[in-house]
Amino acid sequence: MLQNLHVKNIALIDETEVDFGQGLNILTGETGAGKSILLGSVGLALGGKYSSDLLRNGAENGLVELTFSVDDGQIRQKLEEMDIIPDDGMVTLTRKFTGSRSISRINGETVNTGKLKEAAELLIDIHGQHDNKTLLQRKNHLVLLDLFGRKEIAPIKSEMSKCYKEYRAICKKAEETSLNDEERRRELSLYEFEVHEIEEAALRENEDEELEETYRRMTESRKITDAVAQTYRYTCEDSSANAGDCLTRAIRAFREAAEFDEEGDRLCALLMDVDSLLNDFNRELSEYASKFEFSEEEFKETEERLNLINHLKAKYGSSVSDVLAYCESKRHRIEQLNDYDAYIKQIEEEKEKALKKVERVTKKLHDVRNRYKTVFADEICIHLKELNFLDTRFEIHLKDAGQFSANGKDEAEFYLALTIFFDIDGTLVSFETHKIPASTQEALKTLRDKGIKIFIATGRPQCLINNLGDLEFDGYITVNGSYCFTAGHQPIYKGCIPQEDIERLITFQQKYPVPFVFAYGNEMFVTEVNDRVQAVSDLIEIPVPPVASIEEARGKDILQIMGYFTAEEEKETDIFGKVLTHCEPMRWYPLFADIIARGNSKSTGIDKVLEYFGINLKDTMAFGDGGNDIPMLKHVATGIAMGNAEPHVKAVADYVTTSVDEDGIANALKHFGLI
Repeated sequence: MLQNLHVKNIALIDETEVDFGQGLNILTGETGAGKSILLGSVGLALGGKYSSDLLRNGAENGLVELTFSVDDGQIRQKLEEMDIIPDDGMVTLTRKFTGSRSISRINGETVNTGKLKEAAELLIDIHGQHDNKTLLQRKNHLVLLDLFGRKEIAPIKSEMSKCYKEYRAICKKAEETSLNDEERRRELSLYEFEVHEIEEAALRENEDEELEETYRRMTESRKITDAVAQTYRYTCEDSSANAGDCLTRAIRAFREAAEFDEEGDRLCALLMDVDSLLNDFNRELSEYASKFEFSEEEFKETEERLNLINHLKAKYGSSVSDVLAYCESKRHRIEQLNDYDAYIKQIEEEKEKALKKVERVTKKLHDVRNRYKTVFADEICIHLKELNFLDTRFEIHLKDAGQFSANGKDEAEFYLALTIFFDIDGTLVSFETHKIPASTQEALKTLRDKGIKIFIATGRPQCLINNLGDLEFDGYITVNGSYCFTAGHQPIYKGCIPQEDIERLITFQQKYPVPFVFAYGNEMFVTEVNDRVQAVSDLIEIPVPPVASIEEARGKDILQIMGYFTAEEEKETDIFGKVLTHCEPMRWYPLFADIIARGNSKSTGIDKVLEYFGINLKDTMAFGDGGNDIPMLKHVATGIAMGNAEPHVKAVADYVTTSVDEDGIANALKHFGLI
């Protein structure tokens, strides 16, 4: 359990501590009080990504420290296996930040970030407001299943990881030993030469160290011997220039002076003392020199041997022991190469044995997962019902991954009663090709195969939905939510424009002859055709509707009006303030606006569809690219904007995918693990 949080010099925080008690602890405060910083600091202490801009302005270093009490015996055991010993039942995780560096410690001992994260996983679980999105990522499904059944699954996974590692090592060995005859002969020749070279040297363990010491002593002895010889030459060697001979001649010469003077006699006696002292020195020098006998031949032999050993060390290892070990390994390899067929057979037998072990453990792991997947799914359904998701279906499918891994051979995939809404133009259908990309078609078919409901949510009226090919949908939200119906054309909702607005528009058009399209039922007409009408028709590749008088709109259930005026013209005429007072525009192209009854939108249509089918809003996702998609993207649980959408559309989305022409829908569905 988390006991204490200590934060210093992080973001806006100078220094603070938070103590946590038993049960639910709640951090409250107004916006900007620092709640998010505290929670972010917890993430930093657990090994989260750090950058220098997280330090408080002017601070040289920062600190985040978490103190935990460890009461669970299993957690304590796992910590001890990591060489982390709780101090009086407490574990403290610390991260200190300086500049762009950070130092991690556990109970005061410096550790790497990996070990910090490993310990953190045992001590705390963190869940955020967007964690639900991870459930849509297929890569997490097997992890969650294994966590649910971890008491039984974890030991088998550990066994699986070990035997798979052994199997891969043998496979690698088999790959490396796959030689043809020529390669085998070349390798054999090389290793025979190397072994012969090492064996011929007749190396002994630690011989290099012994020789280096002997060589050092010999080098020192040689220096001493040379110095003694030179000294001896100057003091007593038979030579007219040595000190002894010079002293003898000096005494002989001075004696004549000493016979006539007392002071001379004294000095002569001193000179004779010097001669006697020199004789004593020379005798002791001779005894000293005898202790450092030097053999030039032995020195040369030692030097040559040492050079040979260093040559072998440079080729085969950093020490004699390494060289001998290398030699032994190559002897073994030579034996293998000389009886290569038998060696290959042995490797294949080992590989087969390891494979059988992997298969056995894989099946064991699969069987346990297969049992737990049902229990896990049932448990989730129970809790979903507690949350009033009465008709929600949840299943876990285990699939063969096609190859072994340290996790076995399973892939898990969650199947949930998910509902997805798709805009047409710019989302499903490209503005460039006027077609649905092949990747999108395949993705939509995959969704339906998985039991995921898919719906159209478009600004188009029913009569203009002509570009979806043979794709099947569970229902349709048309004219921006004004008319919703099932795949079997069963009406779900209809929200018509009031007749009083139609009457005012008839009068308005007499003064401002702007083209209008009126959509009702499965029909539509346009009041006139101009360049704007033709441009929009070409853009979305629809035929220009038949031309009729605006008077034809009287008495009809008008679901949508398309007005061919710009935003500036809309403002100048104040058409929605004075004429279409019960309507609102949905603009996704500058030259015109989709006009529907106020209160209708794609989000309104979604609510009507969800109510009809008994689907919860939390189980929804939507794709769109235009301004009329904004209410829908904000309304559903996960709103996805296409890469070709305008910035203000992307701003409201939970996720932005690539453009329609860059497989945007398929890429997003893959991102969320749905295909």
